[in-house]
Amino acid sequence: MPTTRARAASRLASMLAATLLVLASGPSLGQGARAAPAVPSTAAAAPAGPIVLRQVRYTGASVIDEAELQALSQPLLNRPLRWTDLEELRQRVTRLYIARGYVSSGARLGDSRLAEGLLQVQVIEGRIDQWRMQGLGRLSPAYVRARLAREGEPLNVNRLQDRMHLLLADPLFERLNLRLSPGAEPGQAVLEVDATRAPAWDLTLWAHNHQAPATGSRAAGATAALRNFTGWGDALMLTLGHSHGSDQGELGATVPLAAGRTLAHLRLAQGDSSVTEEPLQALGIASRVRTREAGLSHPVIDDARQRLVLGVLYTAREHRSTLDGEPFSFVAGEPTGTTRTRTWRFTQELTLRREAVVAALRSTFAGGRNNLAEPALLGGQAPRHYRYWQGQAQVALGSGRGGAPWQLRALAQIGRDHLVPLEQLSLGGRGTVRGYRENQLVRDAGWAIGLEHHHALW
Repeated sequence: MPTTRARAASRLASMLAATLLVLASGPSLGQGARAAPAVPSTAAAAPAGPIVLRQVRYTGASVIDEAELQALSQPLLNRPLRWTDLEELRQRVTRLYIARGYVSSGARLGDSRLAEGLLQVQVIEGRIDQWRMQGLGRLSPAYVRARLAREGEPLNVNRLQDRMHLLLADPLFERLNLRLSPGAEPGQAVLEVDATRAPAWDLTLWAHNHQAPATGSRAAGATAALRNFTGWGDALMLTLGHSHGSDQGELGATVPLAAGRTLAHLRLAQGDSSVTEEPLQALGIASRVRTREAGLSHPVIDDARQRLVLGVLYTAREHRSTLDGEPFSFVAGEPTGTTRTRTWRFTQELTLRREAVVAALRSTFAGGRNNLAEPALLGGQAPRHYRYWQGQAQVALGSGRGGAPWQLRALAQIGRDHLVPLEQLSLGGRGTVRGYRENQLVRDAGWAIGLEHHHALW
C-alpha cells in the first residue's frame, strides 16, 4: 500500500541517520567519547618531534579512487607536520566515506615508516556482518539478502535505502522496516529486517473491449496468482478469458535463480477463435494458437533511478486454421493449415526514473525458423529462416492526481525478411494506435507513435 510504504521509507531514513551518528561518533570525529568509533584511530603510538612525509600509501580502499584519496594527503607532503596533522588526515578520509553513505567504513593509521617519510593509511570498508529477519513466513532469507545487498560489497546506506524502495514494490511484501546498528568488530554492521508479507494469492476479475472485432471485441475473464509456493519468491499465474468468438487460457511461472536476481520465465498459452463478423461468419473460419515459452532475465543495473535487464527467450508457436471444419492454410508455402515457428529473442529493457519523468525502453533482436516449404514455390512466400528487430518506448511526463498526465508511446519493427502472421507486427487499437480497430494493420515492418493526455475525473 502506498501510504504504508511511504511511512516505512521515512522510518528507514530516520534510522539510517541515527545509525550514522552512532557509527561516526567517537574521538576521531570530535564527538567526545560517547561511543566506540567504527574504526580504531591508530595502530601505532605518536612519535616525538616533527614529521616530514614523502609518501602516503592507502590500503583496503575499493569504492573511492586512489587519486581522490591522494588529493587529500597532497597538501601534507614535504613539510614539517605534527601528529595531530596525521590524525586530521585520517578523520578526513573517514568523513569522506561517511559523506558517500559508507557509515560503517573509516580509516586508521597503520604501521608506517615515518622516519623514512612513509605514512600508511589503512581503510576498513564496513559490511553487513549479521542479518536478523522476522516476519518472512515461508520466504527464504536468502531472497531478501540478495535484494538488499550484493556479495562482498561495502555497506552504503544510500544504496540500501534505494533497494528497500525496490523491494517494497515486490508483491510479496506489504510492509518493510529496516534497522541498522553497529556490529561487534570494527567495520561490521547488523541489519534487522521486520517484514509484513502480502497475501500469497489474489484473484482479479476483468472485462474489456480490446480484442479484434472479427472474433468478438468484448471479453471477460479472471486472473489468479499464487506467490512464493516454493519459498523462493516464485510466482504462478493463471488467466482464463472468453469472448463471443474466442476462448483463451494462459499459465505462467516466474522462478528466481541465483539468489533471487536472475529470473526463469515459463509460459503456456492456448487460444481458440472463430470469425463471428459478417459476412465472413458463414465461411466457418476458425483457428487455434498454442504458445510455449521459456527464458531467463537478469538485472545488470538495478537501483531506484535506473534499471537495465538483459534476457533471452525461446518461443515455440503453432497456428492451426480451418475452413468450414476442414484444415485450410491461409499462408503461402504451407498446405496443411498448420504453421509453426521457433524463435529466439534477445531482449534489453531499460527503465529510467526521475522526479517528473519515467521512461521505459525495450529492444528485441529476434531470429528463428518456420515450417514453410523451401525453396519458395510461390512469389511473396516467407523464407524459412527470418530475423528482425523490434523496439518499444513509453515515456510518462508530469505527475497528475491520476498519474502522469502525458504519455508518449512508440513502437517499431524493422526487418528485411517476409514473415508469417505469427511474427508480424499488429497495429491498431488501445495498445498501439487508439481510434483504429484492433489489429487493423498486420505487416512485416512498421512503426507507430502517439501522445496521450490523461485527466482524472474524480
